[in-house]
Amino acid sequence: MDSGSKLFNEYKGFAFPLIIFLNNENIEIDRFYGYSPPEEFLIKLNNIINNEHTYKNYFTEYTNGNKSAEVLNALASKYVDRGEDSLALSIYTELLFKSDLSLQHFHNAKFFIAKFDINYNDSHIGLLNYLKKYPNTPLLQESIYELSFYYKSNDQIELELLLYEKYINNFLTDYNFLNSYCWRMTELNNNLDDALIKINLALTLLNEQNNTYANILDTKAEILWKLNRHKEAVNIINLALEIEPTNNYFNAQKEKFLDN
Repeated sequence: MDSGSKLFNEYKGFAFPLIIFLNNENIEIDRFYGYSPPEEFLIKLNNIINNEHTYKNYFTEYTNGNKSAEVLNALASKYVDRGEDSLALSIYTELLFKSDLSLQHFHNAKFFIAKFDINYNDSHIGLLNYLKKYPNTPLLQESIYELSFYYKSNDQIELELLLYEKYINNFLTDYNFLNSYCWRMTELNNNLDDALIKINLALTLLNEQNNTYANILDTKAEILWKLNRHKEAVNIINLALEIEPTNNYFNAQKEKFLDN
């Protein structure tokens, strides 16, 4: 475990699982994070074998003079994955001056530059200005998550609540965002009646076979408990336990609800 942590830090990893591919000279070819279905994983492996769509491939293209928007966008993204944000910032800044810039590439660059200000300059003004200028950005959800995390980290609860109030209606068909919002309201003990409405909406957006369903039931149970509706909270957490009867967290939640 210690050796794994050492390697993870050495290669500037930021999420698990992380797979890094090196050549025989220990030079990184590419990396990817998270779970991939078998078919997608095989595609990635073939890309590694053929040196296509890899960090090494894009870096070589760039150093050989190919500075198209597509290559710049891909290389910047690879730098982000490698934890080399300063290099990513430089490439994304260069990307904004390209004549073949696509709308998605434009927003990737603008969003990263604004996020860089949050992470390294402790300033969220750039991201606020980005949202003000581009209210229909395809990266709206990512922007709201970044801002809400910033406000939460800085204990700026009033601004966090105003942010959710302004944007929550943009995500009424996204059960993950609704669940995140509702759980945060239980942490803040605020807007609980609205959270109950929103979590009920989230439950209508997926079926019981979805892996997230039990977690959303847990959020609903927590809201009901916060509203002092303890019997209802127990009933709802029991539904979650029917789906995952050995889940230790759900069982602990039930005990908590029964103690009141």
